[in-house]
Amino acid sequence: MRAWRDATREESGLRLAVIGKPVAQSLSPKMQSAALRELGVAGSYEAFEVEPEELRDCLSHLADCGFRGVNVTIPYKSPVAALCELEGSEAIETGCVNTVRFGEKWVGSNTDVAGFLHPIRTWPPGEALLIGAGGAAEAAAYALLTSGWSVSLWNRTAERAEELARRFSRFGSIQALVTPAEASADLVVSAIPAPGEENVFPVRFETLSRSAAIYDLAYAEGGTRLTRWAIEAGRRVVDGREMLVEQGALALEWWTGLTAPRPVMRAAIGLPPQEI
Repeated sequence: MRAWRDATREESGLRLAVIGKPVAQSLSPKMQSAALRELGVAGSYEAFEVEPEELRDCLSHLADCGFRGVNVTIPYKSPVAALCELEGSEAIETGCVNTVRFGEKWVGSNTDVAGFLHPIRTWPPGEALLIGAGGAAEAAAYALLTSGWSVSLWNRTAERAEELARRFSRFGSIQALVTPAEASADLVVSAIPAPGEENVFPVRFETLSRSAAIYDLAYAEGGTRLTRWAIEAGRRVVDGREMLVEQGALALEWWTGLTAPRPVMRAAIGLPPQEI
């Protein structure tokens, strides 16, 4: 992974990237590079780690170097939205973008909402417990509420959860919780960094309904610690890579006008073929 300042205008082809901090763990370069090869498009997809104070300069430099656009990951989805002309209700209503297209103007869109919904698009709406209140949680909350789900929201910083609940209350039933209340949840969505030994997931599997599912927006090849825990506990699991593929496919289609090769993108990051 090279520094964004090392990008130069002399490079050719369709140039794309993902920016964030941290970003080294992103599977997007592997996935999108495989998609470009399958499409026969000459180009590259890179990952650039950016410091907060460098954000505008980084975007300006990449645009000047001829990049078509960038994906945006944590923690910059809201700050980048403030620098763009927003396209689509998902970006406008959440105030977050995960995809930027360079041109006369910087245009930002949010493919996270549709990406989040894709794996659960056939599920009947029910009660969702959402853990976290950052940009990923905002996309999930908007997606769930506008699809008829009711949402209970918990975050370690209670004020952040309360603020998000107030902002999104016009879209449906959403409440901020003082403590996670998982007993009635049909779906538990984790929108926080993957839990480790020092970062215990705040939901007890034994108190969940037997039919409740776990959806982890974090991802890793082979699954995250949370998805492995959930599988061991006999839970239905939605792997965050499912969202990654769909939001990435939609971004690629927005940049290029071509149909994204989703089966190739899935295989590139270790997901099995999608059932029809």
